[in-house]
Order: sequence, then structure tokens, then C-alpha cells
Amino acid sequence: MTVIDRARLTFGQLSLWRSIERFSLEQMSGVNLRQVWPLPDGVTAADVRGALEALEERHEAMRTRYQLDLGRDLAQLVWAPEPVVLDVQEGGADATALARQVSAELGDEPFDLAVDMPWRARLITSAGRPVCLVVSVQHITADGWSMLQLGTELLDLLAGKDLGESAPTCRELAEEQHSDAWADRRTAAVEHWRRVVGEAPEPADELSADARTRWATLRSASSLRDAQLLAGQGRIPLPSVVFAAYAAALRARTGRDTHLVGLFAGNRLEPRWRSLVTSMNQLAPMIARHVDGEDLPTAARRLHWESLRSLRHGIFDVDKVADAVSEYGKNGVGGGFRYFYNFRDMAQAAITSATADDSAETNWSVETSSSERNNQSPFYLRAHAGEELMLSLQETSSVDDFAPMRRFVIAMAEELRDAATAGSAG
Repeated sequence: MTVIDRARLTFGQLSLWRSIERFSLEQMSGVNLRQVWPLPDGVTAADVRGALEALEERHEAMRTRYQLDLGRDLAQLVWAPEPVVLDVQEGGADATALARQVSAELGDEPFDLAVDMPWRARLITSAGRPVCLVVSVQHITADGWSMLQLGTELLDLLAGKDLGESAPTCRELAEEQHSDAWADRRTAAVEHWRRVVGEAPEPADELSADARTRWATLRSASSLRDAQLLAGQGRIPLPSVVFAAYAAALRARTGRDTHLVGLFAGNRLEPRWRSLVTSMNQLAPMIARHVDGEDLPTAARRLHWESLRSLRHGIFDVDKVADAVSEYGKNGVGGGFRYFYNFRDMAQAAITSATADDSAETNWSVETSSSERNNQSPFYLRAHAGEELMLSLQETSSVDDFAPMRRFVIAMAEELRDAATAGSAG
């Protein structure tokens, strides 16, 4: 095994590490991204192993270890590609159920980033035939965008497709971000943080010692239709429509007109880095304000432009930001924040068309849980639009009741429904 280079961390890698460096071993299980990738008929274990080796060779992050115990002199160590050892487990007639079990097992096992390869995989078979691949990837190696990319590229390799030009590397990105050419950009991000948190409302009370984390997830095709209708009518990006519903529900819950919200910035706008497998997510601070007299579409339009001003500063040196905002009790990775909002690919999501004539009964389902992947954010709304709108709320509190969480996600759906109905009537 050979180290081929030592480099500084990218800002995304550094931000991810700062957000988890004080996690307990139990909390570290929430850092791992878990996927179960169904496999096409006819592939062999050797095919899957070969595809994984090709992915590892293509994407340096999959063969990177880290020096993380050096204060601020942190480093990524890129290793040469190595043969992949792929564990295989027979699932029999219920291979899918076994895959879910294995996903939980792999995902709960923490990585030693100084020693371990930052990903694990296990092939699940049925009667000897490969059915699916279970993977667990440490979040410093990949974000949600990267996981989708890796899954797509795996299937392309299994289909014999050429992945084309070589992928960019974290070393190249780190060199650019730390360069003199980025000096003004780095300074502007620090000043944005200082300005926003300096104007922020008083921080929320500290969580009590008996606080527990719970989840409530709403799924609704009709809510997606409502949000799409509002986005199309107002020419407003879908994530901003949902964010406006989140802000309205927050005001109804707290009775306050302003909230400091941490927006998760995907930071994938620059084409050169779009196919880079790594964690590029960072936190962008924003004050979400209520304006009397605004309806939801008007608020969404205003919040869209205000959020863009924050997201444009979403790539930054978190250590420099921490130095600048520590006097306000913040640290650049969510410390001192209570409220968080994350729409997958928030800045890039396109408007999906819908019309007032689209017929769908207003309905939603809400599921609750006391055990899911926990990113340690106290009040975290994660939204995703696929075949339906998913609103997943993670809350840490001492309230031993799911009812307030259910009311919150339903309130968001009702905000979207009522605004869409009013828009159609007008």
C-alpha cells in the first residue's frame, strides 16, 4: 500500500470533520451514508468487484485516509488503488430483507479515518445470484449528490459503458480553495457570517440533559403537486417554495417573526467540480424573516433571493469563520443554531411543471420513528422531491410526544395546499 500524495483538506472535508470531531463512537454511526443498490440480472460477483475497483481508481476520495490529530494542520493522504475485497452474503428467498439488515449493520460501524478505507460494501445474493450491493460510506468521502453519482456509475460500469474523461480530485479543489485567487472569496464568506450572526435573534435555550431525538416524515404526492403549481405560477424554484412553507410553520410554532436558519449548501454549481466525489456540503447562515401582508408565493420569492445571497457564500474556511463568530456562540458548522433546512440540490433544483387542472386528492401520510440516522441537528427539516414530496423533520427535545412534530410537517403541507388553492382561484 502506497501513499501517492499528501494535501490540505478541501473546505467541504474540513467542515465535515469539524462538525463530527467531538462525536462519541455512538454518534459516529450517524455520519455514515447507507445505500442499497439493486443489481441488474446476469452480473457476477467478479463483475461487481471489478466495477468497485474501477470506481476506487477513478475517485480518489474512495482511497483517501486522513491525518486529523494535528490541530489545524490537517491533511488528506491519497493512496494508490488497491484490490477490492468484496464480502458476499447469501440471502436466500428474502435477500431484500437481509440487505436492509446488513445496511443497518454496516452503517452503524464507524470508520477510523486514519486507518480504514472510508467505504465498505457487501454483496447480497439469492441462490448464488447477485441481487444488490449494500454500501456504507463515511460522509467525509461523499455527500448525497456523490452517492447518487456512484450508484449511477456502478450501473454504467456493469453495463460495459465508458465513464469518459477522468474525474476531478479533492487535491485539485483544495489547491484552488486555498490559493491567492480565492482570497477575496474567502474573506467575503467570513464577513457574511459575521454580519448575519451579529444580526441574528437571541439564541434558543440550551437543550436539556434528557433531550431525545425523534423523527417525523410526511410523504405526499398532492403536496408535491401543490408546490410545483406554486413554483410554476410564480417562476420560483421549488426549494424556495418549500422553504417558505417551512418558515411559515416555524413562525406558527414559535410565535417569533425572525429565525436564524442554517441552510445546507450543496456547492455544486461550478461545472468543473460537479462530478467530484467528496463531501462539498457546508452551512450557510440566513435570517428568515416574516413580513406582514405577504402570501406564500410572495414570501417564497423574497426568501429565494435572500437565500441565494447566503448560498453564494456557502464555500468557506470553517476555521476562519469559527474565529470570527465565536463571540456570538457560533462555530461555522451549526454550533449555536437551532433550525436547519436542507432541500437536496437546493440551489440547482429546476422548476417542475404542474397545472391547476392536475387532479390529485389532497392527502399525506406521516411516519414517526425514534431511531434513524442522526446528524445531531436540533431541529432539522430535510426535503426531497421525487414522485412525491418528502418532508422529514428531525427534532431533539425533552418533549416525549410525536404530536408537535406531526403538526409541524402537516402545517407545511397545509401551507402549500392553501396557497395553491388560492392561486388557482385567483
